Amino acid sequence: MDQRPMQTRSTYQHLSSLFILFLMSQVALFGSGTPTKSTSGIIESFAINFDLVNGLIVLEASVDHIKGKYILDTGCSFIAVDGPQGKGDIELSSTEFAETASETSLANFELGNISMQNIDALAFDMKKIEAIVGTDIDGLIGTQVMEDHNILIDYTEMKVYFIGEDSPHLDINALSHTIVKSAMTTHSEKSFIEVQIQNESYTLLLDSGANISVLHKGMKKLLRSTHQKNNVSPIVDDFTLDELSINRVKVSNLGVIYRDLSLIQSDTGHDQIDGILSLSSLDVDKVLFDYRSGQVIFFWAHDDIVALK
Repeated sequence: MDQRPMQTRSTYQHLSSLFILFLMSQVALFGSGTPTKSTSGIIESFAINFDLVNGLIVLEASVDHIKGKYILDTGCSFIAVDGPQGKGDIELSSTEFAETASETSLANFELGNISMQNIDALAFDMKKIEAIVGTDIDGLIGTQVMEDHNILIDYTEMKVYFIGEDSPHLDINALSHTIVKSAMTTHSEKSFIEVQIQNESYTLLLDSGANISVLHKGMKKLLRSTHQKNNVSPIVDDFTLDELSINRVKVSNLGVIYRDLSLIQSDTGHDQIDGILSLSSLDVDKVLFDYRSGQVIFFWAHDDIVALK
């Protein structure tokens, strides 16, 4: 979908297909609000349960003391809440649809032990996202609320661990997992890693808010010998990638779609972003975003890794 003429001082880009959700902001407008610390003055760790709905992490949070269902989206840098349709002067652009949003302020936001007051957010109608996800959604939670924690997403226990300054012991049996570490870079509060396809390196966004991976449309011709068309899918440009490597682990038969991702490149100021890597599509047990050391750690069960190699 072509981008509309920009009407406001602040512009937000929204890229969504039938099976992917990705939010972008060109301006670092959001970020007000301070997490509550413990009485000892440190950021404490906690865990919160989630439901995996069509490959997306849906968990409970509270906005102005009203509980709701929110998508945890590492590909989004801010919080978005449900709002009236067609209201607002901030334009959202999409590969599939268009929407408008407005700036709003949340008096109180709570997620587990995180409590933030007077926090900036976007408000827009969630009906189109609900149609994608297949359930009622009250909003999106981006990296705006994760900045003081490392994040461990455990797809087997269906929990997200927010790891604070108290550095808790994580009960992970290293002997039953293949553990792969990869350097992680951050641009505009979003995290990226290098992967290899056909012995070439590509930069992909790590996204918990996508249930299918996306590659820039310019790569479709380059990768024509290593992907197969998914003829049973209704999605345009839906393919199965023969192999993608993250360090020594090779992920086979990864579903991908090709889209124009130039908005991501302008959003992050990073002109070498080649795509979006869906975390849930990797069949990984756990993913640790170690922001403090600048790395992401993947945990694959040994039974799964045999099929991946």
